Amino acid sequence: MSENTKTTPRWGSLALVSIVCLLLCACESIVDEREQYSLSEETTHSYLDSRLEFLQARVEEYPKRDDYHYEIASVHFEKGDFNQAVGNLKKAIKLRPDIPKYRYHIGRIYLKMGEIDRAEVNFRTAAELTDAQRYSGINAALGYVLALKKDLPGAEAAFRKALVAEPDNPESYYFLGAIYDLQGRKDDAVKHFREYLTRGGRQYRSNALFYLEKLGIEVDTGTAATADE
Repeated sequence: MSENTKTTPRWGSLALVSIVCLLLCACESIVDEREQYSLSEETTHSYLDSRLEFLQARVEEYPKRDDYHYEIASVHFEKGDFNQAVGNLKKAIKLRPDIPKYRYHIGRIYLKMGEIDRAEVNFRTAAELTDAQRYSGINAALGYVLALKKDLPGAEAAFRKALVAEPDNPESYYFLGAIYDLQGRKDDAVKHFREYLTRGGRQYRSNALFYLEKLGIEVDTGTAATADE
């Protein structure tokens, strides 16, 4: 075993901090925000109920329109009715099994419901249906789930694919750094935490600075100035 893969007691404590970070971070902070369901803050249950009634009428008229099932699922998601959202996404998937975003969103909902295995299956299928060079969010979500399951090699591979698709996204560098930390790969962890800071990462900035400081790595806090915003 090389020097970089040996885990000292101090290194073990850092790895524990890393896994806590991975487990506590919200899925939405990893996956691409542009592909999430969203409605304005002014959305009310009254509006959602009216929207749902309208869409259900459209489904009765056009039962093979997969996009209507998808939109109904988004309304249920906004209302917090996750089981209903899953049911409608399954209908959309049955009609169009080739559309990755349906698998991606059902994976997100399963993740919120704590059904990690089902989330993984759907994220994997979504990744298989997507050109890995074009989109980072699905692979980042898959990497997150695999980290939860302590499949660190799998999580590393998924985040690396996310990084290929979006090399300027600092968060992939941070999570790779945390994964390398857990594996006891000090040099790789330091490299990726540094890269995260260099690329202007903010959400986990204080964590990255903490890891580097504990590892005895000097960081120019002037260029990595502000803490998480």
